[in-house]
Amino acid sequence: MKNSFFYTKTNLLTFLLIMGTGFLATAQISSGDQSLLRPPLSGDGTTPILVYGGNGFTLTASENSTDNGGTEGIAFTDFDWFITNDGGGGDGIVSGTALESGAMPVISGTTINNQLSVNELAPGFYTFTAQGYTDGEICISDPEEFTVFVLAPLTTEVNFTGEEIYCADDLSEAGVLTATVNYDTSVDWNTQTPYTAENPTIEDFELVYNWYKVESGTAFDPETATPITDAHEDEYLINDNNDAEVGLWNYYAIVSYEVKASGPYTAIAGGTEPTIIEVTPKPGKPTIEFIEN
Repeated sequence: MKNSFFYTKTNLLTFLLIMGTGFLATAQISSGDQSLLRPPLSGDGTTPILVYGGNGFTLTASENSTDNGGTEGIAFTDFDWFITNDGGGGDGIVSGTALESGAMPVISGTTINNQLSVNELAPGFYTFTAQGYTDGEICISDPEEFTVFVLAPLTTEVNFTGEEIYCADDLSEAGVLTATVNYDTSVDWNTQTPYTAENPTIEDFELVYNWYKVESGTAFDPETATPITDAHEDEYLINDNNDAEVGLWNYYAIVSYEVKASGPYTAIAGGTEPTIIEVTPKPGKPTIEFIEN
C-alpha cells in the first residue's frame, strides 16, 4: 500500500522546521518582506523559508492527524517522504538516497519515521511531502508539502577608482571602492524542481554591505573586525572622517543576504590581494636659514 503518492495541497500534517545553525516584483526580498519569494510555499503556503545550503535542517511531521481532510487525533505509525521532481511528481526518499546537484537527504528520527533531515543542498527550491499511515497501513493521509528555498553562495569583487596614495590633509578628491556581487557560478543549482524558472536573480535580493580597513601586514578576521561606521552601500568613498590616519591600509568588503543576517556564504573581497590605500603624512613647514655673505 505504501508509496501511493498523489500531489494535492492539504494540511493533515503539521511541520516544524529546525535549522542547523539563515520575486520577482519591484521590491526586493528582505527580512522585512520575504513574501516576494515565489512560490511562497511552506506548509500552508504562506511563509517562505530560506536557508543556507551548508546548514542542514530537519522537517518533522506531526505524530497525530489534524481535522483537515479527515479525523483528528489519529496516531500515525509510519510515514512516506517524497521530493517533487521537475515534472511535478514525487520521488520517494529513503535513507541515503541521493538527490541531484549534490543534495543528500537522510531520514532520521523516531521509530515512526516522522523526521526528514537533509544537508548540503544545492541552491534553489525544494518541495518535500509527507504522507502518514495508520496502524497496519490500513489508511493513508493526503500528502502535506513543505517548500524550502536554499540561498546560493555569493562572490564579491571590489574595484577602485582614483589615486592610491593620498596626503592626510587632502582627501577631497579621494577614490571610490565599488563592490560587485554575483551568485557563485562554480556552484550548480538544483534543477530537479518545477520551480526552476522562478529562481530569483541576485538583483531580487536586498544585500547587506560592510566595509573594513585593516593596517597592511595585519591579518583580517571578519569574525572580530569592526566595520567602518555608516558604510553599508555597494560604494565606499575614501573620506576625511574614516581614512585620514597615516599608514598603509587594506580595504575589504563583506556582503551577505539581508534575509539571513549571517551565514557561511558571506564573501570577503580582496583576499590575498586586497585593495590598498596609502595615506602619507602632511609635511610641516620648512625652516629658512639666513646666512650673511
